[in-house]
Parts: sequence; C-alpha cells; structure tokens
Amino acid sequence: WLKSGVAGCTDQAVVSLILLGMCNKLVEPDSHSEELLLSWEDLLDTLQSDHRSVSLIEQILTAGQANDKSANDSYLAYLLLLDVKAHGSSQHALRQLGYVVNDNKVLSFAGNRFVYTTDSAMLDMLALALCDYVQLELIDRFRFHWVRFPSAASAMQSPNAFRREKLICLIQGAGNVRPGLWSCNVALDEGVEQGSMLPYVKACKDFGIGLVLANPNEDRRGRDLHIDEILSWVCGNYANSCVSIVCHSAGVVGALNTLLRHQELFVNKVEHLYLCDPAGLDWEGLRDQLPGPLSSRCTVLLSASETA
Repeated sequence: WLKSGVAGCTDQAVVSLILLGMCNKLVEPDSHSEELLLSWEDLLDTLQSDHRSVSLIEQILTAGQANDKSANDSYLAYLLLLDVKAHGSSQHALRQLGYVVNDNKVLSFAGNRFVYTTDSAMLDMLALALCDYVQLELIDRFRFHWVRFPSAASAMQSPNAFRREKLICLIQGAGNVRPGLWSCNVALDEGVEQGSMLPYVKACKDFGIGLVLANPNEDRRGRDLHIDEILSWVCGNYANSCVSIVCHSAGVVGALNTLLRHQELFVNKVEHLYLCDPAGLDWEGLRDQLPGPLSSRCTVLLSASETA
C-alpha cells in the first residue's frame, strides 16, 4: 500500500526520507542502535525544512489507504504525520510531554487516544502545555497580541479590539488555566475546542466583535486586583457602552467584586454580564448588591453537571 501511495509523488528526495524513517520504526521502533541510517529526530528536522512534507505524507496516506485498509501500517504513517505537524509548531510544549492535538483531540504518541493520568505533576505540566498551544493558536490564527501593564499584569487582545462596535472580556476560573483555556479537564476529556475559548474567538471574529482575555492566574497580586485592573482598563479606554463580560467559576466572584467597587465606572459601560458555573461560590449575595441597572443585566449559565 505504501509503494502505491508513493508512486504519484514527484519529490523523491523527501519521499525517500519518509520511507527511511518509517522503515526504522517498522524494524526496530524502540531501538537506539547507531546502525540505523537516520534517527527519528533527524528525519523530523529534515522534513520540517521542506514545507511540502506534510502534504506529501497526506498524499501517501490517501493513496495507500485506498489500496489497503491495514490499520497497523497506516497508523505508523499517521503518527509520522502528527509528529511532523507538531514539530516546531504551536504544539511544541505538548510534544515534549509525548502528546499532540489532532482533530480536536489530545492524543498520545504512544497510542491513538489520550490515556488519563493520575500523576498530578504531569497533569499540571500538560495543562500548561495546553495553555501554550491555545495561546499560540490565538496568536498565529487570530492575530492576538499580549498587553503588558506597569503592574506586571497581562492580558491578550484581538486585533483592533477597541475600535469594534462591541467588546467582550473573557475571564477564566482558578487553577492551571490561562487566557484561551476554560478547563484543562474538559479539553482533555471532551476536546480542545470544548475546553477552550477558541470557538468564542472564532465567533467573535466572524461577527466583528473585539475581545480581551484576562490573565488572573499569573498575577502575583491576586485575582481580584487583576480583574479590577483589566476591567477598569477596558471600560476606561473603550469609547462605546457595549462591553460584555463573560466569566467562569472563580472569575465570577472576581468580576462581581470589581463591579461593586467601581459601580460608577461600569453602570454606563457594561451591556451584559454572563456568570458561568458559579455554583458553590458566594456569588448570589454579591449579585444582589449590584445596582438595579447592572443586576438586571446579569445572566447565569450553568453546565449540565452544575445543574445536576
């Protein structure tokens, strides 16, 4: 099946490298013998230098699988395709831990699915690698950039966010989540898009809405001071009165505390406040303290698990 796939490819030099690397894997997948003609890392480095490599591998996969549906053989080419796509890309941090994102799923190089681990240290590293992946996706695909403040606080902003007719600020909860990621567990279990802000970002881009992503978990001053600064900056610099705030879990309390402290700033700026999964937090009392105009603009959104 592999020969039939290669037959239609014209760049024989690249094809030869692909075949050589796959033969090494086929013969001794765990070998560190110096007798191998080309190491796996050398193969990837070589393939990365030629931008046509990934499309060529895809050609081989398509033509080969059309002739033979052998799962084991095609999976070797599949792993190579994933590894080349990840090499030197937004998936670099994930790849260092032995994982890759493909078709919205986090997969292990050791198998075709994510194997959940109870190792808390590994989960922490994996969460941060996922954050790194999502943030690089935001920068590469959606042209986001970092905004740094004198206080050492930081946030991410979409292109020309403050010139848009509407502006939304997204605030994640506590833990190992950063701008772009709502929940590491959901991203691992259900899919990267389900656990990240990427679908929100795409929708806002399509509708021409500006976005600011807060970063409270990396602010040494604490969550409340960070959200205080970011929301004050957003509402103080945005000319329109069409700011919406979407906050999740612990971000709900931080946002409500900020609105209570600076009612005069937000009452004419905040169009709507979405409180996502605040159950178990002391949020109802805070919401009830908001002045009427702000309180009436609050919507509580509960996931299925929270509702249960």
